Amino acid sequence: MSEGAEGTAACVGSCRDVTAVYIAAAGGCGRRLSRHSLPTPHRTLANMKSCAFALLLVGLVAAAAAYTTKYDNIDLDEILHNDRLLNKYHECLLADTDTSCTADGKELKAAIPDALTNECAKCNEKQKAGAEKVIRFLIKEKPDLWTPLEKKYDPNGTYRQKYGEELKKVSS
Repeated sequence: MSEGAEGTAACVGSCRDVTAVYIAAAGGCGRRLSRHSLPTPHRTLANMKSCAFALLLVGLVAAAAAYTTKYDNIDLDEILHNDRLLNKYHECLLADTDTSCTADGKELKAAIPDALTNECAKCNEKQKAGAEKVIRFLIKEKPDLWTPLEKKYDPNGTYRQKYGEELKKVSS
């Protein structure tokens, strides 16, 4: 084998192919490989499992960077103009437990504090437009529902102050 073939292994930075697994199993990037340093099947399997776990964690972190889109196609007008549905969502958002919530209500309830804190950074454009539509409707048409929500999710007026300009636009 030539000097270059037995030379220092190049770091591939991922677990996409068998070469990367062998490099990782042999001790990582920058270690000299020889025919005697090839990994055993047990070490290879362990490293493949570690690599798969690392990729899973990366996927979970990437997925956590945005809210779910599975409820993006809900007809907000149908909910807003149906007192029974609107009151069920309102009840869910105000309750201390999730027992009165539908699956989408639970998702919304869990997302509200984070969305308020981070200026809806994890929201897509459709979710931002939907949030604005709901807030506008509640402020103008159902202030009796808006006020308790505001008291629960913004008891100190922090977000009212933070989003003051947006609220003025929405309420006008």
